[in-house]
Amino acid sequence: MKKSEYKKNLLIKRSGLRKLLKKEGIISISEDALTALENFGDEVFMRLVGALKEKLVIGARKVVKKEDVEGVVGEL
Repeated sequence: MKKSEYKKNLLIKRSGLRKLLKKEGIISISEDALTALENFGDEVFMRLVGALKEKLVIGARKVVKKEDVEGVVGEL
């Protein structure tokens, strides 16, 4: 298997993701499914960041607060 030159998921490493899945009762996962799961996680994270950026621009602020994150997560 060729090692990827681009590190896709910066938040959760593949080994950590596998451990999390096993903890939840998923014993095995294919490489294709793991890649799809990583891509989905990246898309969700980028939507979250975009919504936070929009909220900051509207409020004319530069600092993200906990309430901002909770509000955006509730909207998504």
